[in-house]
Amino acid sequence: LVGACADGTSVSTLCKRSEDAPHENSVLYHLRTKFDLETLEQIGNTLLQKDVLDVLPEQVEVCADLHLRPYYGDEDDTDGLYHSQAKRGTTAFHAYATLYARVKNKRYTLAVRRLEDGDT
Repeated sequence: LVGACADGTSVSTLCKRSEDAPHENSVLYHLRTKFDLETLEQIGNTLLQKDVLDVLPEQVEVCADLHLRPYYGDEDDTDGLYHSQAKRGTTAFHAYATLYARVKNKRYTLAVRRLEDGDT
């Protein structure tokens, strides 16, 4: 988690880039089952903002993105899914919203939030 925040990327991307890293799904599974997700979200967002807020100008363009990771498993056994229009053969997703500051066409991630059904 710290490595992904320090690199300004996701756990998934970090796992794919690192030669000896475990599979991204293994890391995400352990994060979900061993830790309180709200606490992880707060810690991750604090790490993301730690140095960025000091270097950004006073006014910035802010952008939000929605990221949907298809879920193909048993929905009855999995909490926290987000349902949307069919994409890649499923309507169930692990969903995340990201908030970016954009300065001179460079993006600085300010926050990441996990979404579930009912979140807007």
